Amino acid sequence: ADLTARAPAEEKQQVFKAEKAQYRQSKQYLKPLRRALRDGEVDAGVIFSLAEIAKDSGQRRYRAAKEAYMRLAIGNHPWPMGVTFVTFHDRAARHKIGEGAQAHVLDDETTRKYVQMVKRLVTFAER
Repeated sequence: ADLTARAPAEEKQQVFKAEKAQYRQSKQYLKPLRRALRDGEVDAGVIFSLAEIAKDSGQRRYRAAKEAYMRLAIGNHPWPMGVTFVTFHDRAARHKIGEGAQAHVLDDETTRKYVQMVKRLVTFAER
């Protein structure tokens, strides 16, 4: 239900307080995204992924929206972030892992916050 349409007695409950805190945080995390979009500072790939998430959520295809979020958040990299030494044995061409790779979208703190906010909105829409 809408946060403003709640009964006064319900406002004292812990669940309401948590929802209100998440709402405020999401609103705060949205500001840098809106500013970056306005100024044209968001990467085209991120914009495409956000549009795909919004389209899928709008059509109530939440599984597809979550998959698009995962592609945005972690990508399709063959190696987990930061993992290059996975065995005790030296691998051939190990030094080439991550070479020339683009910086990860979640490396930037501001980007990480608004990407998490997008996931929160998808989860909220699914309820």
